[in-house]
Amino acid sequence: EIYVEEWYVFKRAEDRIALDRDFGNAAQYTLGISRGFEYGGVIQEAIDGNRFKDIQIVTDNGMNIRKLMAGRFDLFVGVRMTIMHLAGQMGVAHRLAPVPMSETGKPYLVSASRTYLAFSKQTMSRSTADRFSKILRQMKADGTIEAIDAKYF
Repeated sequence: EIYVEEWYVFKRAEDRIALDRDFGNAAQYTLGISRGFEYGGVIQEAIDGNRFKDIQIVTDNGMNIRKLMAGRFDLFVGVRMTIMHLAGQMGVAHRLAPVPMSETGKPYLVSASRTYLAFSKQTMSRSTADRFSKILRQMKADGTIEAIDAKYF
């Protein structure tokens, strides 16, 4: 496992929006999603169940951020690490925030999936793959991965 993708719903930082655990209040919000993504978890169920007032499909995360900042929709879904890095490059990270869950007030993690790296037996030796795995485990154990996350995200 390389890392866990954590999917959150994002809003403009100044907006007082929270989502109920069961998305009971989602019908008042317009949601932005990226074309071709399967989000999984409770957010996918809410999307598939048409729980939002409207769903707008865009081509990439940058467009989701721009449309949110322009007030063209209320919320969008994205991987925390990716969105915060891109928002930082765009100079708007301070204007974004994950949507809290109404019941807890904490950022609502709407889906998570483990990310893996696979090696082809035709282009990579078993010893190289084993070495990669060992080094990755060491980097996780000694805090290197956490330090990289803190530096960039």
